[in-house]
Amino acid sequence: MRKTFSIQDLRPSLAVILGTRPEIVKLASVLRILGQSSLSAFVIYTGQHYSPRLGSEIFEDLRLKPPDWNHFRCAGRTHGAQTGMMLCYLERILLKQRPRWVLVQGDVNSALAGALAAKKLGISVAHLEAGLRSLRIWACSPASHFSCSPCTGKKISRIPRE
Repeated sequence: MRKTFSIQDLRPSLAVILGTRPEIVKLASVLRILGQSSLSAFVIYTGQHYSPRLGSEIFEDLRLKPPDWNHFRCAGRTHGAQTGMMLCYLERILLKQRPRWVLVQGDVNSALAGALAAKKLGISVAHLEAGLRSLRIWACSPASHFSCSPCTGKKISRIPRE
């Protein structure tokens, strides 16, 4: 079985990986723009916030297209078990779809599992964070203190804590 992709193996598409209701809200405008663009994009919902009903209701309330994949088997587990289950689930989809880029948001288990699965397969990762709640661009969440280049995966700046 193939363990990592070369750029030639990847399709010019974007996988958006999310799993919590706040992620859906924060990424709603991005999802709308992607829905109107010519870029091939698909959404993977990990179900980190347990309830299939609440997850689907938020997509409906925000008038968003339902996710292309849903996973609700990690409810009520420890962080490690939840992240591990998501990692296996996401890897299977990424192996099948072979997107060139993965977009994750925040510091939640879904973002960790999505970024790790993509990086291990040689897929570029873009991480969206910084100031979403405060509108201060340099105010990141406590767990996210480095900014990474989505093209190279190299650390490009250290973001100071406030």
